[in-house]
Amino acid sequence: MLALIAALLLFLTAAALGAARLLRASVGVRWLVAALGCLLAWSLALAARMQIPAQIIQVNWQPAVNTAAGALPPLTLILDEISWRYAAALTTLATVVILTVAARPGATNWRAWAGTLILAGLGALAVLAGNVLTLLLCWAALDLAELFILLTQIRQPSVSQGAALAFAARSGGVFLLAVVVIPGGGMLAALPDWEHLPAAAGLYVLLAVTLRMGVAPLHLPFSQEPLIRRGLGTSLRLAPATASLALLTRAAAAGSIAADWAGVLTGLAGISALYGALQWALAADEMNGRPFWVLSLASFASAAAVLAQPQAVMAWVLAMLLGGTNIFLYTARRRRLALLPWLSGVCISALPLTPTWPAAATLGRFAPAFMMLFLAAHALLLFGYARHLLRPAAWLDATQRWAWFVYPLGLALLPGVWFFVQAPLAWQIGGLEGLQQGWAGAASLGAAGLLALLARSHWRPPRALVGALERFFSLAWLSGPLLLLYRLVEKFLALLSHLIEGEGGLLWVLVALALGASFLLGGR
Repeated sequence: MLALIAALLLFLTAAALGAARLLRASVGVRWLVAALGCLLAWSLALAARMQIPAQIIQVNWQPAVNTAAGALPPLTLILDEISWRYAAALTTLATVVILTVAARPGATNWRAWAGTLILAGLGALAVLAGNVLTLLLCWAALDLAELFILLTQIRQPSVSQGAALAFAARSGGVFLLAVVVIPGGGMLAALPDWEHLPAAAGLYVLLAVTLRMGVAPLHLPFSQEPLIRRGLGTSLRLAPATASLALLTRAAAAGSIAADWAGVLTGLAGISALYGALQWALAADEMNGRPFWVLSLASFASAAAVLAQPQAVMAWVLAMLLGGTNIFLYTARRRRLALLPWLSGVCISALPLTPTWPAAATLGRFAPAFMMLFLAAHALLLFGYARHLLRPAAWLDATQRWAWFVYPLGLALLPGVWFFVQAPLAWQIGGLEGLQQGWAGAASLGAAGLLALLARSHWRPPRALVGALERFFSLAWLSGPLLLLYRLVEKFLALLSHLIEGEGGLLWVLVALALGASFLLGGR
């Protein structure tokens, strides 16, 4: 029950922030309430490791009408190695966002803090879901919370429209996955857990996760809003993405990704990983590159899921969440603090005994052409991470003595938790096989060093290549065919309206009725 209590405590802390606002408490008191609530939830989430495996809660219900496919499965929350790691990482995200507020004196919006806590809490419930139906309900709640936060925090009409489009895309992912769980035709209606996820559900899972990632279009308008660019913006990007990608881990563990499509899916994942990594490396700063960071690492996770490597999926998703949080919240920079984000950079290197070492096996299992795509993408990710860390930024004000304890503590939690949750998996990879898997990380690191040397000589990739990739992934090339289809339909409807409204309209209606009746009688 500790994991569930940790998620509920995040909600209670958000409610306590609202109560403190009604009582007109000072900003310092509100921050203290948020920090204490997050630290307690974070401690409970880590302590939940002692309760694995466990079924947290199960709610049985009986629909009014049971179809041939059976009744709906019960709502279930489970705690296992997969859900615990993701829940611990999400509570760490909320805790670090609150603690690092000390380095962002202008970020005193208690609503943004409450939004971060709610997103992390709903994300924790989503990763604890014990079956597809429970996951769908958690996804829907997470989407509604995200939309509400955006519409209340942002007043610009264009940004609100972008938030609505993102909500529609994620709702499409929920609907797509719901197709396979609706009784009466769903293939998962009677399944009680994740262990028996059928292979036929693999494509549904991948498509649903793709729609929910929120990276198409890649530059959502609200990513540029100053109010939510750091703390709340990081939570809005990473918490829903983690809750979505956790499903890939379950699918990979069940081996339910369709093998017939493995080559096509791997190729598409490799191209998107390379494009996202390239845009991440070329971005003006880490904030502008944040959507591409998510896109690239989500593509790595998708490729690992196609190979049925759940540990590799988990390694890439945690790299996206914890590694991204570290660099996105590293706002106040000082040489003595640089070790912490650089340590996170080592964690994403896939070198032996690092948290992403379990993912190194994935890089070596691809066909040579695909392997080169992913190695190049990984090298660009490492190069971009180092480039953004070296970018000049504001320094932490030395007069804020208390911030020198809280701010580094928040940054230190990220690599600390990362090693804590992933170390058992990394240590399981031993012997000669484990050392052989380390070549991928070393090759990517060497390529990243070569890119750094090229960058010092002011070399840039061809603009034509970058522009072609941008046009492909922005889906702008679909506008022409869709516009042509729209015009054809418009002309057909205009012709139909002209025929119906003309003198022979009644005759055309009678002909249509006669044709319809003949089809019905023929079918009978």
